[in-house]
Amino acid sequence: MRYAPAAMLGISDREWAALRFEAFANDVLGPAIHPRRAGLAVEVFQTPERLRIAAAQSASYTPVAIGFRWGPAWSTAWFRIRGAVPAEMAGRTVALRFATGTEALLWADGGPRQAFDAEHDTCPLLAPARGGEAIDLLVEAACNMPLGASAFWWEHPEVRRRWEGPEPGRLEACELVLVDEELWRFRADFDLARRLALALPAEDARAGELLAGLRRIENGIDPRDVRAGLAAAQRELDQLLAGRGSRGTTICTAVGHAHIDTAWMWPIAETRRKVMRSWATVLALMERFPQLHFLASQAQQYAYLAEDSPALFARLRERVAEGRWEAGGPCGWSATRTCPPASR
Repeated sequence: MRYAPAAMLGISDREWAALRFEAFANDVLGPAIHPRRAGLAVEVFQTPERLRIAAAQSASYTPVAIGFRWGPAWSTAWFRIRGAVPAEMAGRTVALRFATGTEALLWADGGPRQAFDAEHDTCPLLAPARGGEAIDLLVEAACNMPLGASAFWWEHPEVRRRWEGPEPGRLEACELVLVDEELWRFRADFDLARRLALALPAEDARAGELLAGLRRIENGIDPRDVRAGLAAAQRELDQLLAGRGSRGTTICTAVGHAHIDTAWMWPIAETRRKVMRSWATVLALMERFPQLHFLASQAQQYAYLAEDSPALFARLRERVAEGRWEAGGPCGWSATRTCPPASR
C-alpha cells in the first residue's frame, strides 16, 4: 500500500503543498536574494538599563563573534559594527543583514534607522554603493521578542528552550549583503500566492488554481540558477495572482497598522523603545514604497516618540502632512501640531 506524505503527517494535500512551497521559497529562493556577502567586525556592550544613544556611543565594547549568547531577558546589548564595503559590491544595493533572535534597532548618523526582528533582518544602507565606504553603526538589541520575553506554544522547541534560559539572545547574523531586488519581489509574490491558497476554503477552485500555478512555476525554476528565466516566471506569477475573469482576486486597498499596547507583556519603559522600533521600520518602508500608507493611534505613544527621538518624530510629521500617515483614534490632537507632554 502506498501512503502520500500528507497522509503520513496527518495533514491535507493542500497543506502539504503549502509546506513544500514554503521550503522552496526559504531554501531555494531566499539564499539567492543575497548573491554576495561580506563579514563585519562586531563588538558588544551589555547593560541592564535602557540607555540613550549618547551613553551607548561612549561605552566600552568587547569583540564578539557570530554565535555569541547574551541576556537575561529585558536587558540590552549594544552592538558596534565596523567594516568597509568591498569594491566588488560597487554599483549595487548594499544592505546590512543583522539578527539576534530578539528585537533590535539600527542607529545611523545619531538617529534610529530601522528595526530588526524575526520578520525583518535586512536594512538597505547604500543604493547604489560606490565601494570602499566605511561602515560604523550601532544596533540596540533588546532582549525580548515581539510579544514579550516568553515563548508561546507555537514557537519552535529550540526557541522555547532558549527563552527559558539565562541567555536567550544570540548573535545570528551580522554582514553586508547585496540585494537582488527583482528576486526579492518574486519571492514575496510567490509566498503571497502560497499563503492565499492556504487561507482559502479547501473546496474553493481558486485555491486549486493557485497551487497548480505555483507547482508549474516551481518546476520551471532551476535551483542551481534561479535567476535564469526569472522574468518569465514573474510574468506567470503576476497573471496567477491577478486571476482570470470573475474568479480573479478582488482588488483591495491595504493600509499598514501596528497595534502597540502601552502596557501589556512588557514594561512601560520598553513601550517607548518598541514605538521607536516599529515606527522607524514603517518610515523606512515608506521611503522605499511611496504607495504605502499607515495608521497608528495612541496619543501617548506619539508623545513618547517626540521626546525620545525628535528627528524621527519630524519625519513622521512629514508623512502626516503628505496624507500617508493617519494619526487615528480618539486622540484629540494631530501629529501635525505640537504633541502633548509625555506623562511621567
